[in-house]
Amino acid sequence: MATLTLVADPLIAGHPPQRSIRRLRVTAWALQRMLRTPTRLPVAWRTVHFATRLDRVRSQLLPIRSLAALADSYTREHGTDDTAVRLAYGLRWLELSGVLDERPWRLHCTPHPR
Repeated sequence: MATLTLVADPLIAGHPPQRSIRRLRVTAWALQRMLRTPTRLPVAWRTVHFATRLDRVRSQLLPIRSLAALADSYTREHGTDDTAVRLAYGLRWLELSGVLDERPWRLHCTPHPR
């Protein structure tokens, strides 16, 4: 007799799709590398306007306290391909991972004193 195996839909089961998690992790990894030398960030990312947009999104993500919850939120927002939104999620991933502290984007873009 054949057995029937049910596979739960990841959205119903409360697990974000692996593709979204992978994209979020790649964004965070790339952002971490770029922030090692902030002067190499694209000029558009260092503008006051961009920093304001990114920090506005990031402030909404601050109540999220786990990577799983962040990934779930990212899955819901994944329809937007706004750079500020994607980087805000990547930045929050790094903060929750303990790689970066919670501070405004413009301070991350400032070259580190040697």
